[in-house]
Amino acid sequence: MTLYDRWLECKKRNGKSITFIRINDFYETFDDDAKLTSEILDLVLVQHKEMNGMKVPMCGFPFRMPEKYFSILIDKGYGIVVVKEEE
Repeated sequence: MTLYDRWLECKKRNGKSITFIRINDFYETFDDDAKLTSEILDLVLVQHKEMNGMKVPMCGFPFRMPEKYFSILIDKGYGIVVVKEEE
């Protein structure tokens, strides 16, 4: 299962919350969550290399700064979900 597949699985379970996954040194989000996060946090929206045969919008921030970015989203009324790293 790819990281994107794990993200999709978690997103399906947590619907309206913005769903993030830790990838290396970043918390990343995809698809509509990435577009929304990019707009609210004024972060760059990129097209991730092909995932599952398609280009996917992606947005993220350094994992050492969750309080800064998550608090902005929470203050604006959004729920946050972080996909647990595999053990």
